[in-house]
Amino acid sequence: MYIMEKDYNIFCIAKQNNEATEPDVTGGKCVRNDRGEMALDDEANKVEWQVNYLKLLNVEFLWDSERLSAVDPLLRPHIHITLKMVKDAVKISKSGKAAGLLDIVAEMLKFSGNNYISYLTQLLNTIVIEGCIPTDWDTSYVVNYYKGKATHSRGETTGD
Repeated sequence: MYIMEKDYNIFCIAKQNNEATEPDVTGGKCVRNDRGEMALDDEANKVEWQVNYLKLLNVEFLWDSERLSAVDPLLRPHIHITLKMVKDAVKISKSGKAAGLLDIVAEMLKFSGNNYISYLTQLLNTIVIEGCIPTDWDTSYVVNYYKGKATHSRGETTGD
């Protein structure tokens, strides 16, 4: 992917910042397994979360494969992302949300000014034209965040 040298420095700084920071998430609440038993230590919690996510992320949805027809891919010119499109997208992004792996939050983009929005526009157009997404964007982390609600086996919640 073609990135100008001055643009490359932005990504190097962001990557160094990301590597220098460690998540400050510690501990967690006890969870219950399918039998209603509490997992009281870290190892039991890890096992129960793993079981939960294996079920959650591997659910098959019912669909009739006989009714699906093969469709040829759409061949059309690449969309050109304009500076206005990026400005509008940044403007409507929600503030107060957690940062991604590069520690960039919406507020940073909103107050970064036209130069950064221009770099971001160039980056997005390069991604569209070359069809190559930065490898850093392939990684994500799921953080379990207890909101003070207890879940019962029937799927009901109690609390706030």
